[in-house]
Amino acid sequence: MSYNGSGVFQINTAGQPVVTGTTITSTAFNALTADLASGLTTCITKDGQTTPTANIPMGNFKITGLGQGTAAGQAVAYPAPSASVIGTTTNDSAATGYLGEIVTSTVASGAGVSLVSGAAKTITSISLTAGDWDVFGMFGAFSNTSISSVIAGASVTTNTDGAEDAITYAAPISGNQTLQPVIPTIRVSIASTTTIYLVGKVSFAGTCVGYGRITARRSR
Repeated sequence: MSYNGSGVFQINTAGQPVVTGTTITSTAFNALTADLASGLTTCITKDGQTTPTANIPMGNFKITGLGQGTAAGQAVAYPAPSASVIGTTTNDSAATGYLGEIVTSTVASGAGVSLVSGAAKTITSISLTAGDWDVFGMFGAFSNTSISSVIAGASVTTNTDGAEDAITYAAPISGNQTLQPVIPTIRVSIASTTTIYLVGKVSFAGTCVGYGRITARRSR
């Protein structure tokens, strides 16, 4: 019988309790030892020989004396006020959903997107899952004639600028010139998967292409 499903250990009652002066039958004894073996096998051993087979409810109690995790899948000990959270000690990348996760998308200058003067245009985009992200990047524009102004930044709406912080360049340049402003870092806090767009708006003469990179790092 062993545990009753609520954590109470129950010994098989067949032949129990034994009575002084009577013979203990093999049936009763074997049932007892089988229950004891089953109960002990169900326990979590302190030397790590057993592995839980179900979630362990803690009943609002704490796990104390926990070592600090150093790899994915390991528990993290709550740091003392003066302690720091341990970071990675090698050149690996944070797993999906973990602090430090990187999501990025790049359009190379040789594969630039054709622009229409004065019109906002999506260059590329990234899909971010729920969480708190820092989003940053760069935008490049190349014109065969001249560029009079550039507005670039991250946006939650495709082909639309102004929804998020953007960088603006108004100084004109001319003659096969390239402009590569770094877009400001913004906080993106989302409750569900959301697409973030790298959008550029360039006023120019002649022809112009846009390219760049947008990157997000999970901050929490």
